[in-house]
Amino acid sequence: MSNPTIELFKHQHEFVTDIDHRYVALRAGYGAGKTFAFCMKAIHLASLNVGHQGILCEPTNDLVNTVLIPSMEEALEVANIPYTLKRAPMPELTLKFAHGETKILLRSGENFQRLIGLNLAFVGVDELDTIQPNIAEAMWKKLQGRMRKGTVYQMFTTSTPEGFRFMYKFFIQDPIKDPKKQGQIKVIHASSYDNPTLPPEFLQDLELNYSDEEKAALLHGQFVNMAAGRIYYKFDRRYNDCNISIDSVRSDFQNKKDFHGRTIPLPTLHIGMDFNVGKMAGIVHVIDDKGPVAVDEILGARDTEQMIQLIKERYSDFKSIAIYPDSSGRGRATVDASTSDLNMLTQAGFQVNVGNTNPPVKDRINSMNQAFCDSNNERKYRVNVSACPQYTQALEQQVYDKQGQPDKQHDTDHPNDAAGYFIFSKFPIKRYNSGGLRLAGY
Repeated sequence: MSNPTIELFKHQHEFVTDIDHRYVALRAGYGAGKTFAFCMKAIHLASLNVGHQGILCEPTNDLVNTVLIPSMEEALEVANIPYTLKRAPMPELTLKFAHGETKILLRSGENFQRLIGLNLAFVGVDELDTIQPNIAEAMWKKLQGRMRKGTVYQMFTTSTPEGFRFMYKFFIQDPIKDPKKQGQIKVIHASSYDNPTLPPEFLQDLELNYSDEEKAALLHGQFVNMAAGRIYYKFDRRYNDCNISIDSVRSDFQNKKDFHGRTIPLPTLHIGMDFNVGKMAGIVHVIDDKGPVAVDEILGARDTEQMIQLIKERYSDFKSIAIYPDSSGRGRATVDASTSDLNMLTQAGFQVNVGNTNPPVKDRINSMNQAFCDSNNERKYRVNVSACPQYTQALEQQVYDKQGQPDKQHDTDHPNDAAGYFIFSKFPIKRYNSGGLRLAGY
């Protein structure tokens, strides 16, 4: 039998043919062709691992029977690959190539405890983000330990993002924290609009009936917080992102001269700072003609002393550095009880801008949201998402707790609070007092 040429969209082709990364994900909106790409990926890996076996998982047994098996059979027919399907006691496919056979087990991901005694060459998990995050992580780790016999080892998944769940953690967050993982992981992104065969009515219906957050996730395949009560709801990485960075600022000012031909010094750096032993947070900004720009982040510093050291090391060429700290630093010390955090910052040569008390939390949050997007749809506050990845995540993930207060249980508050002290100080929300009228004779 001759194998036909199979037409794939660009994102499908990139996903199916990648064998250079150990972990590959296709995150995409509804109707983008994820399931077909998932099946073709499985067939491709099966052809490269003849004589071995792989496994494909759906979230539930019902989806194995109603989605996975029919989709695999359709893809095998398109690819003109002979196969046999055994449904009992557990479903499995045997693909028959000219150079040998490959067995593919078909299982439920949520019953991962039963996945024992397996020697696998490849693993595929469909709709990973619809599985509860703790179960998804446990399942993924278990299957990682079973990939030990084959020619081309790879774990792959396709899913529409369901907020910041396991897919985000493993494929986005973990490589940021551990750069060694970056060479092992690849994420391919696609939108529903990347499938030109979808009926226009389908997309129009979704556009009309979904909220902005739902459209970002379910049509455009973006990671967004779908939970109610997101604090910084006006921030959107698609529209608040920019390419201004510390290095671009340095480059812009390198050859700038004033009217008299004198070199113009680098602009002031504005650093919002939150004090927490072992979790110090500093969000670094510049201010241009449009407004404030977050250009760098310093997170996880041990104490104020280390924070000062890091600032001086990173920005030694900036002669003017202003700090906007948590006012609680006036009476606390993360290093030496005899010297307050604010005194340490002043002694280090920084300009410290702080009131006697912190601004009301509500006012600080409102100032941030207004700066991200005001009533005229202007986005004055921009964030370099690449340079500030953890700050970006914190803005997207922090929500209100059950008491209606900003959640402080997941460490998303530290960078947000730090930036908020600066924004409230320099760009506070405007308050208007109602006018009064005094009548004559009263």
